[in-house]
Amino acid sequence: MGLSVEQWVGGAAQSTMLKRLPTLSQIAELMTFLASENAGAMTATVVNMSAGTTID
Repeated sequence: MGLSVEQWVGGAAQSTMLKRLPTLSQIAELMTFLASENAGAMTATVVNMSAGTTID
């Protein structure tokens, strides 16, 4: 049998530099900012919310 969702998420979190994944609230806050007038001057920008995940 494979991993449970909780085991997979825990393993994914441990593979990041911050040892955690971004929360849904953090992602929603970023999306709200990007959709707001406050982000009106941003162009061609990549916002990385990977918690420091790297590919080896």
